[in-house]
Amino acid sequence: MGASAYIEASQGAAADAALAEANLTASVSSLLATFAIGVGATLVLGWQSGLLLLVVLAVVLELARGRTSAPFNIGTELEKRRDTPRMPGLVWWAILTLILLTGVEITLLQWGPDLLRERGGLGPAAASATIAAIVTGMIVGRLIGSRIVERVSSELVFGASILFATAAFAYTWLVTGAVPLIIGLVLIGVGIGMHFPLGIGRAMRASVGQPDRAAGLTSAGIAVMSGIAPFVLAALADAMGVHIAFGFMILFFIASFLLLLWKRVPEDQANPAA
Repeated sequence: MGASAYIEASQGAAADAALAEANLTASVSSLLATFAIGVGATLVLGWQSGLLLLVVLAVVLELARGRTSAPFNIGTELEKRRDTPRMPGLVWWAILTLILLTGVEITLLQWGPDLLRERGGLGPAAASATIAAIVTGMIVGRLIGSRIVERVSSELVFGASILFATAAFAYTWLVTGAVPLIIGLVLIGVGIGMHFPLGIGRAMRASVGQPDRAAGLTSAGIAVMSGIAPFVLAALADAMGVHIAFGFMILFFIASFLLLLWKRVPEDQANPAA
């Protein structure tokens, strides 16, 4: 989350597009990391070699960063004060909007393979591998979205992405068969790809001078939702089956969209300079 605050502070008006590009890089990296581990698992060295590669890359990145962390010291004057004022109420609504959406994303990534097995007829291994369709869609969504948000209101793009993801989710929930489901998962990925970068951008913008704190609180909220949402779906799946349980996730999309309309974050609500 510190990286998000750094991007917000350093990019100014281009922060939303920069956040989307940064998360695009993260999505691509996650696919490459999965591929590296998969390659390692097929070699004589075993899957451990793939994990070792990640460690090597982390060390290389740290060496490239250098010894100083001064460029990342972007705390604002408000955040440096001991008597820091309370966060504006709008921040909490912005955080709630985002964690509802990330709840769907996390649940899809964890329970998506079960849906592919039940509705698509895939085996366990194929279903687990095919869930990468969501990440692929997120890469496409962030690539396209980062260009659109340079020219169009980020609030409008955020709302459109929620509606697109809702429609894609509804389609995926209704269809059967491996190919239609995979197409649906890619489309969901395209829709949800912009949710995190634009959502956390809104929370930091709403903080009016406390982006680090807003990003940290958002991280805490997402962590809580990550622990709750999959268990809620598990309880529903035990009672009604995986397919019916997934249908309830559309309520998260609807709630987040209504919150977006109700509690809009002005795009000219700038944070004071660091």
